[in-house]
Amino acid sequence: MRFFAAAVAVGSLVSGAVAASPVLYGEAHFSINKFDQLNDGELRMDSHHSAIGIKGSEDLDHGVKLIYKAEFGYDTTEYNGGVDGDSATEERSSFSDRDQWLGLASRDWGVIRFGTISTGYKSSGARLDPLYRTVFEQRGYLGLQSSLHSGEGPNAGRSTNTMRIDSPDWDGVKLVASYALAELKENTSAVGVHYEKSRLKASFDYLKSESKKAAAYKLGVGYALGKQFNLSFQYEAADEVLFDEAVVSAVDLGVIDSVYKIDMSYVTGNNAWIIAYGAQSGYSSSYLLAWDYKLSPNTDIYAGYAYKGFDRAGVESDTVVAFGLKHKF
Repeated sequence: MRFFAAAVAVGSLVSGAVAASPVLYGEAHFSINKFDQLNDGELRMDSHHSAIGIKGSEDLDHGVKLIYKAEFGYDTTEYNGGVDGDSATEERSSFSDRDQWLGLASRDWGVIRFGTISTGYKSSGARLDPLYRTVFEQRGYLGLQSSLHSGEGPNAGRSTNTMRIDSPDWDGVKLVASYALAELKENTSAVGVHYEKSRLKASFDYLKSESKKAAAYKLGVGYALGKQFNLSFQYEAADEVLFDEAVVSAVDLGVIDSVYKIDMSYVTGNNAWIIAYGAQSGYSSSYLLAWDYKLSPNTDIYAGYAYKGFDRAGVESDTVVAFGLKHKF
């Protein structure tokens, strides 16, 4: 009911507007996967980032548009109150909040948005992940990208109570800045320079957390070698508390102050083969081999194998085997 109530509320924003009607969109996704250690080695069917939302715009004066988005995650494999496939331990209802914001956009001045928004830090990482929003996504269990790319809150990939500003595109270059007005003045600020043109993607992001009294920075580069080979590299460094917070067994160790990854994709026809390797310094290292096949522009199937080893005595390594199907609508 929460989703439909929100849909009516946002729809009222554009009633009587000259602009196009709100657009309904979403993604349905499930996977069959087996982790040797996680979930006690059980073969499971899970939902990964399935979502439904509405978005749209209204033309205002002087070339400015009102823009909005209200998106909700849902679980394709559980009826209600089950365990979401994005987390092995956290129980959620069938619907959960995702990006929900209101903003203004101008070709000359860029975009400003207010609400719950994916950060620029998260966005630049997603551009360099060929298996984003799958079992094998780099920000997930494998830890090829840090916890600053995932979760919700002022120090997470989806930032609450946030203002985000994106500059106009200057020949491939954009500036991205955000400020999260968290409760008890636990604010987080971030700024990034993102470049994408022709075969090259590059980004530099900086984040400062007042609540943790900590900072992080990230450098990412992606390059296409012709039409078949794609390479990407990303390196992150931070005060340990920002990376350790999401890793229960590392909290007392205080070890993760850098995270890096490198991957390569080989594309032939509708097939893509992906290999990747990365590490959370002093805690874990992971590698994967995966295959993705496009059944249509909006539909993919994928399968893969991944290994995660831990740099801690007494903690067993883990392997992951998974098959998934996802469709965007």
